[in-house]
Amino acid sequence: MGLRWVGCRVQKPLLTRVMAALTTVVVSGIGALSFFSGYAPERSTRFGMAGPLFGDQAEHYGIALFIIGLMPLAFFARSNKQAGRYIAVVLVAFWIAAFGPLVF
Repeated sequence: MGLRWVGCRVQKPLLTRVMAALTTVVVSGIGALSFFSGYAPERSTRFGMAGPLFGDQAEHYGIALFIIGLMPLAFFARSNKQAGRYIAVVLVAFWIAAFGPLVF
């Protein structure tokens, strides 16, 4: 079950693509729920439990989490160059979402 060449590109195994799609659905779904409900529950960090977020903080957290959740979709790119460009766009969108409220 290795990589399969299709034309001039490498096709990822089915299990890899399914797991990437599920990861996107779960992480982006949590971000969307946080954005629309205005509430983000407690999270475990390496420093201990982080308290829940409410209101604007939960909305900003939800947007950032939604955007980061889009990263696994790079597995569906046709080439490594296309995947790299996609990840660059997602990272720029994340930095704008994360630090835009501080700047604007």
